[in-house]
Amino acid sequence: MGNESINWDKLGFDYIKTDKRYLSYFRDGEWDKGTLTEDNVLHISEGSTALHYGQQCFEGMKAYRCKDGSINLFRPDQNALRMQRSCARLLMPTVDTEQFIEACKAVVRANERFIPPYGTGGALYLRPFVIGVGDNIGVRTAPEFIFSVFAIPVGAYFKGGLTAQLPDLHLRPRRAARHRCRQGRWQLRRQPDAGLPGQESALR
Repeated sequence: MGNESINWDKLGFDYIKTDKRYLSYFRDGEWDKGTLTEDNVLHISEGSTALHYGQQCFEGMKAYRCKDGSINLFRPDQNALRMQRSCARLLMPTVDTEQFIEACKAVVRANERFIPPYGTGGALYLRPFVIGVGDNIGVRTAPEFIFSVFAIPVGAYFKGGLTAQLPDLHLRPRRAARHRCRQGRWQLRRQPDAGLPGQESALR
């Protein structure tokens, strides 16, 4: 899709294929330098731990076009730190802050034509993620990992401001008290106290 076909004022929060995404592999104990690719399909093993044991995490952040035409990323270092905590929690290799930020910048530059104009309320949404891949079937950490960042243009999440009405919530205090994870500390696909971390603790 070219940006000429995008109605910037009616953007929602939907997947739109953009030009390039960043892809890096962790093999033999280290991350490679990574590259930009046009391919938006990941080719992974059917035994990947991301599929079977939830060994994966993600972040969400935005790049904005400013009034003077410049482009700003909002606190990418903080997203990098949270992803590092998430990776450590799920026994995955961390992506250092410099590589994380440079990957995000590269994706923004490669997809600049998809950044909504200033004043539309839109932004270029970035989705960095790390997943465990490679041939495996047992409950153990993956032999390989992928770190990737893709981007899509999005509109304001709440059109016309934050006016959503929340339904009545019925909480179970005992269960809520049992899980004392700070909000925003991890960004995981599944509960952080199950699966691989539990296996690691049981082996100690």
